[in-house]
Amino acid sequence: MSICGEAQLERCLAALEQQREGLEFDVVVAAAPTLGDLAQVRQRFPRVQIIVNEDVTSPIQLAASAVTAADGELILLTEDHCVPDSGWVAALSRGLGEGRGAVGGIVDPLDEGTMSPFDWAFYYVDFFRYQAPQRRGAVHSLSSCNVGYRKTDLESLEGWWRGSFHETRVHAALTKRVGPLWMEPDARVEAGRKVLRGDALRERFAFGRIYACRRIDKPNGAMRLWRALASPLLPLLLLARLASAARRDTATARRFRRSLPDLALLVLAWSAGETLGYWTGQAPANANAAPERSPAE
Repeated sequence: MSICGEAQLERCLAALEQQREGLEFDVVVAAAPTLGDLAQVRQRFPRVQIIVNEDVTSPIQLAASAVTAADGELILLTEDHCVPDSGWVAALSRGLGEGRGAVGGIVDPLDEGTMSPFDWAFYYVDFFRYQAPQRRGAVHSLSSCNVGYRKTDLESLEGWWRGSFHETRVHAALTKRVGPLWMEPDARVEAGRKVLRGDALRERFAFGRIYACRRIDKPNGAMRLWRALASPLLPLLLLARLASAARRDTATARRFRRSLPDLALLVLAWSAGETLGYWTGQAPANANAAPERSPAE
């Protein structure tokens, strides 16, 4: 999926060209239409299939478009702001053993030493569950920035994901039908998005609302009401999870303390969106990813 820009996509594709162990694979990029025609990428990587649809703009729509277009048995997903390790394809491919619903790996920060407190906070609220170190084995969640599936397993879900590939719902269905999610620590990417604070808050609000809408089936009104009534506790619960994960090492704990004001804002934005999603049962009209900020900003 390409949501950030041409430079980020080129960096990601260049890393995919450096994959070791001689595995052959095709690359399909579903790109947000706001990124333009990506002429430079098309020229540099002529074998890459790039899909641009004016009506497909949000990350979950782009993921659905990419997965639908891919025709291999193994499908590996990442995003353009991520830089896969040279053994990424091989590690995810090995991890897709029988009886596993999906396999994923580590998502570490890219250029962590140059991140501002806000940049780190924006990374951490999304990927704190997937930072190194990780143990190999069954897990409760995986990131769409570093995950692999079997196409036959996805097709067994009867195709409801083709318009909106929301990983939480997809992973829950695969766990029930196929088997547990699997963490493979050797599959590693580094993620690095740099966006403006206001754009980040709007994204977290929209994604929180989508999460609530997709988490509970619409007919289950009682569960939706219970979640809505409990939603005032969300900010404290989410911050507690972030704080607990930050205790893994001294450097992360120091980063957490330095970024706490920004983390709190991002958590509040998500919580407000999730709460509204439970109450209304409706996704936002605009669920696009926050645009990458210019180097001067």
